[in-house]
Amino acid sequence: MKVRRSKRLKLQKVHFMLLIAGMVLLIASTSAFAANVNITIDGSPDPGNPYNLQSISVDQNGNVQISVTTNATPPPSCSNTQPTITIDQCPASVVNVGDALTAAFTTADQDGDTVTVTDNLGGTVSGNTWDWTASSVGSYTLILTANDGQSCNNTATASCQFDVTDPNGGGQMSLELRDANNVIITSLPTATEGQAYNNGNPYVVKMYVTGGTGPYNFTCRAKTTSTTTGIDPVITAEDGQNGLAECTIQGTPAAAGEIDALFKVTDSTGAKVPLVKKITVNPATVGGDEPPGVVELNNNGDKADWQNITATGTNYYKCNVPAGTSSLAVYLGTRDWTTNQDMIVSYGLPYPTPSDYDHATGDLIGANNMWANIKPETGSQSQSSETVGIAYPNSGWYYIMIHNTSNASGQYYVSCIAK
Repeated sequence: MKVRRSKRLKLQKVHFMLLIAGMVLLIASTSAFAANVNITIDGSPDPGNPYNLQSISVDQNGNVQISVTTNATPPPSCSNTQPTITIDQCPASVVNVGDALTAAFTTADQDGDTVTVTDNLGGTVSGNTWDWTASSVGSYTLILTANDGQSCNNTATASCQFDVTDPNGGGQMSLELRDANNVIITSLPTATEGQAYNNGNPYVVKMYVTGGTGPYNFTCRAKTTSTTTGIDPVITAEDGQNGLAECTIQGTPAAAGEIDALFKVTDSTGAKVPLVKKITVNPATVGGDEPPGVVELNNNGDKADWQNITATGTNYYKCNVPAGTSSLAVYLGTRDWTTNQDMIVSYGLPYPTPSDYDHATGDLIGANNMWANIKPETGSQSQSSETVGIAYPNSGWYYIMIHNTSNASGQYYVSCIAK
């Protein structure tokens, strides 16, 4: 059966589907076993061409299969040939600020289409030449795009890279640090105790000089005042004549703390410019070495109210301090003076224990990264409070030990405030 379009009847897809549905109902009504109806339409509907009903069949179980095709012509495949572009001469790999740069390129188009070329740096394209003036220090990638103006297969690209520096600009010398994406570095990524720095990927710092008098000598290293070892910045590439260097930072820090990474350039006159960037090493992710039964406190001052502590017992808490915190305060309040609760706060692991202080004198015993408030309560107090304050704390976990030195059980509250 073939359905044709006439002046009286403009057959659209929806009308045709209604017709098919009617057929299905008719078939279903004549078959007591009708179960499934499958309609297959091959091709896209074309209002200018009729549909063709290929077949209608009903199997012994009453399943109906209807096959329909259209007379629509499929769109033609793309016949355009992609243009080509080749950079025959790139700018030098290292150039100076203010240099007029030139790149030469060649284009072709097999179809004979007119090819236009554009760039990504805002330069000038004329004929087969690209021109641009280097105005600022940095690493650049030139991308030239050829377009033949057609609707498909119409573009091709070619690229090259170069660095812009100012090695002999004179005047006051300055040092600039950039990352692998040419973004100015304001701070270095943090590290974690016992874990490879930057997830095991070498972190490259690009060092650029402006001013001064070349040639230049570069240095990068961890300062001897750093409180942790295992990360050692080193120069891995250097172009002293043009004022460029790369410092690679990698390794595994052995302990929590801070590393002062020193970046320095010295010019031919002996003038020096040092820059120091800190690498904060956070304590290792807390795990099996934590004190037994440690309880996490939030850092906004909410109290763990009136905790019970047994005679000569010890309870533990922890508080996570975010980066950029200017002060940390840990408060201990006791309900009465018949017991004596002492408090020690430590940064990271190992956690504090009663053996870290002298109960009689109330002094810490040679402990690093620990702070204590272990004064005894007095009989004149119905309640007492003790505070440990830490200015500019490191980021990471702080552990809080509450130890009862008396032979009676008692109660206390404890809180942590990071600002």
